[in-house]
Amino acid sequence: MVARAVTAQNEPMEPLTRSPQAVLVVVSARVSAELFDAIAAAVPESAVFEVWSGDQLFTRRSGLDVIPTPKSIESIPVSHLVLALDAVELEWAIGAAVAAELLERFETVTVLRAGSVIVAGPLDRLTSGPAQGVRLIARRRDELRFDGIRPDPNDLGQFGSFSSAAWSVDATARAAVLALASKLATDPMRRLGSVLSEIHRDVPVDLVDDPALGAGSWGWPEAVSPALIDVDGWSPEHPLELPNFGGQPRVSVARRPDIAATMIRHRRQLGDRRSPLTLPGGITVDATIRRLVADAIVAHLRHGTDLPPDPFMATARFLRWLDAPSAAWSPHAGRYWRARWEQRHDLIRAMPDPDGHDLVGLQAWSRRSWRDEGHSALLGPVAPITTIRRSTPQRVDGVNLFGYFSKASSLGHVARTLHAQLTAAGIPAACVDVPFSPSPTSDEAPPTVEVAPFEHNLVIGSADSFGMIRSVVGPDVLDPNHTDAYWFWELGHAPERHRRSGELVRKLIAPSAFVGDAYAHAFGMSVDHVPFVVPEPIVGALPARYRELPPAGAVLLVTFDYHSICARKNPIGAIEAFRRAFAPGEGPLLLVKSTNAVAHPRDHESVAVAAMGRDDIVLWDEVLPLDQQMAIVHAADVMVSLHRSEGLGLHLAEAMWLGTPTIATNWSGNLDFQSEHDSILVPARQIPVVDDLGIYDATSEWADPDLDAAVAAMRLLVDDRQRAIHLAEAGRTRMRNQPSQSAAGTLLWNAISRRASGTARSRR
Repeated sequence: MVARAVTAQNEPMEPLTRSPQAVLVVVSARVSAELFDAIAAAVPESAVFEVWSGDQLFTRRSGLDVIPTPKSIESIPVSHLVLALDAVELEWAIGAAVAAELLERFETVTVLRAGSVIVAGPLDRLTSGPAQGVRLIARRRDELRFDGIRPDPNDLGQFGSFSSAAWSVDATARAAVLALASKLATDPMRRLGSVLSEIHRDVPVDLVDDPALGAGSWGWPEAVSPALIDVDGWSPEHPLELPNFGGQPRVSVARRPDIAATMIRHRRQLGDRRSPLTLPGGITVDATIRRLVADAIVAHLRHGTDLPPDPFMATARFLRWLDAPSAAWSPHAGRYWRARWEQRHDLIRAMPDPDGHDLVGLQAWSRRSWRDEGHSALLGPVAPITTIRRSTPQRVDGVNLFGYFSKASSLGHVARTLHAQLTAAGIPAACVDVPFSPSPTSDEAPPTVEVAPFEHNLVIGSADSFGMIRSVVGPDVLDPNHTDAYWFWELGHAPERHRRSGELVRKLIAPSAFVGDAYAHAFGMSVDHVPFVVPEPIVGALPARYRELPPAGAVLLVTFDYHSICARKNPIGAIEAFRRAFAPGEGPLLLVKSTNAVAHPRDHESVAVAAMGRDDIVLWDEVLPLDQQMAIVHAADVMVSLHRSEGLGLHLAEAMWLGTPTIATNWSGNLDFQSEHDSILVPARQIPVVDDLGIYDATSEWADPDLDAAVAAMRLLVDDRQRAIHLAEAGRTRMRNQPSQSAAGTLLWNAISRRASGTARSRR
């Protein structure tokens, strides 16, 4: 007897007690009546249910009733799961969740995936085996070998040791089935095989090795009349071909007349073939879309970020989401096209720098893609670009500044400072905003222009971002003969990938001797070292959260931006030194003030683990107005920076301005303005760079600060307040002795207006 599922989304299923056995058919295409007839014959006296797991818009067209979204996965809309999960994982996730609900009413539930299974005989061993728990059909592996015939042992490892077409569960394993559904639905990157392998830990598993169950391309025993055939991936267009995973099939239908006869006799059970999943408007859901939605689901579950718009009910908004930028330096290539680039080795070879010099090429490819490669023309290829042009004629009495003027970041602050210094010196400067950064927007941006009036250009940023800026602005605007770079870099040697950018500028104006040496030694670039003059910070009101910190005898402050590479900033080193310097509850407090942790969850998790168990270590991640951030620096008793390398170390200079004594690594750009007379410099040795993000070359080196020395420095400044006061006064004096803002502007203008010599001019 076949019992249909409920007809309304909001109505609960009525308790059924006619049979201890239920069969759940998971459906994603039109199902033939032959399948249900076969199930009724194979599992008599059972209640049979259907659950739809396909395109949500086509449930009515299929003629099926819909079981409501199971509670165990209701935190993620089913429409998003349809996009994110491959067919097998999707059908198992929904099937497992619905099976768990049915187990409240039935003793045993057997799940069959329509279109992937043929029922040709009794299923007693699967539906009512002797053992309790979960019954899985073991794939046949006795003849699998590397002989060019598929499947082979590699396929067994990839697809798992159990059939994905049918399984059974009883009430003792309901919790495990809920967990199975949750693992698949909440981690879309996982494959079914790995999840099923873990189920052994939670519940007894009965491996069904009946040769009559699970016949298919994995094995079809001689002289056995199969009762259940696993034909996952079978094509109705070729009814005599079993699935072969892209290669020669292991089970040959042509050589086995009994297999051919069975397939012909029962093929109508498979119904219509599965059509590719499409969005309204005909856009095929490809692997790129699946990956993007899967990543978004994982980010939502782990970090509370927003899910994409509903792909079926709000398709236009979903397409705009695909078009929206997501990469840090690619505002004009939407997340869909950037992800396509990451999946295509040919595109990677042709355009190795899509975030920079090759951005224009990526845009051109995406615009042609709908015609050349069959993508839908409804997918917008790129975001619009604000055109920057040069005036005619061009003035020679000033400079066009290209920088992150609108961004609340260190580079944005530097750009705004350089503009203020030039203005103080009476040098005309036109600001061209480069808003291509994941940092928040600043409300301190000066007026910007879209027409560059001057002959001289100064691009403020990094060599990595220069190619992107040049691609967007245009090579005609950033003429190499009139364009200088004001770049920051953190290691002692510039990487080879920067050479391309270095060849497209007249010279480098280095903000620190450390940066100048890195480029002069690597490429022989023409370098003018013009030290960055740090202005006195403006101190605002302390944020309320600071006043809520636990009482402390002294506050040691670590501050950094996760965008600036956590491993380089090394907050974990500072945390370890603090833990060794002070016992829990001894009095001092370590405040780790960061920004943009949500964009770097793995790094933030590492920092949190390092601080675990210590109430006197407080993690605070928030983007604050600059004056409030400076208020925190001013209120702290000690600034700690156990960095591995710094291009400049702006936060240390600001602390010195504000009379906060500093502990810093004795290495890199901070040595332009720090010495043993005004800071405690922690000795360090050079070690190979360890950078999982691939930003720094593995052959490079950076500093490994001596934690024992850092421990001693922390204890010294907490215990000896007179020494701390002396260092604070010396640091403030060092900052006051910098050139004035107008003098700094004059020095910068002299470097800009000076012709490049063609040889490196860098001194330390």
